[in-house]
Amino acid sequence: MENATQTLHRLTSYEPGRERDEPVDDPRVSLPRDLPSTTAPAVAVLAGTAAVAPAELDLPQLSRSLHLSAGVVRTTVRPYAT
Repeated sequence: MENATQTLHRLTSYEPGRERDEPVDDPRVSLPRDLPSTTAPAVAVLAGTAAVAPAELDLPQLSRSLHLSAGVVRTTVRPYAT
């Protein structure tokens, strides 16, 4: 029997014949691909001065937050690549 970690690995790992950006058809790992737009400037939101109404975090907003927070923060130089 698979545990949760093994299931996540199986559903999100590369497999031959499937493109890396091709979504897996499983509701446990599928997030909306159409991200909601925003109108407030990022600097104003981060500073806490943006005029945005408080709201519950829904799945599309969570997807946007995760997408935008997955940036590269450092790189490592290896003999074969950076």
